[in-house]
Amino acid sequence: MKRVFLIDSMSHIFRAFFAPMGMKQEPLRNSKGQVTQAVFVFTNMLRKLLNDEKPDYVAAVFDTSAPTFRHDSFAAYKANRAAMPDDLALQIPYIVRVCEAFCIPILKMDGFEADDVIGTLAMQVADKGMQAVIVSNDKDLCQLVKDPNIIGMRQNSTNVKRKVAVPPIEWCDEAWV
Repeated sequence: MKRVFLIDSMSHIFRAFFAPMGMKQEPLRNSKGQVTQAVFVFTNMLRKLLNDEKPDYVAAVFDTSAPTFRHDSFAAYKANRAAMPDDLALQIPYIVRVCEAFCIPILKMDGFEADDVIGTLAMQVADKGMQAVIVSNDKDLCQLVKDPNIIGMRQNSTNVKRKVAVPPIEWCDEAWV
């Protein structure tokens, strides 16, 4: 079965940026003093993913700065979320260039979060008889796992159920309780 890897780029970028701060380490910087931590970690993650997994197809899915349909429906949607730090925002164009250098298509759609795009693509990939592999740190995407056609990186239905004590389809209901 052909495997299509869908990378939740923003989840990896945020983790790459904030991880050293959690360990109270100074982030990596270039010779001009610009923070490059997220670029470095994302590039290494991508290289390792491609070398270890050898996907048949791969795409990097990004959020856009445009409001989503959820913002239109719920005024308070993510209202309390802090803005992206400037040191991180400045790294996004470089990470996009890294993906392009690896010949990985960049997917994003105004009005939708990367999670929405990944969910839609995963279902379409599965409908075509291929396996969608969701590469994300976002637990909300666990609800999409449906063996064998849609799996999370290192996650299948059994692993998800073991981790969160419910089948993937029930994850959102459980998370809200």
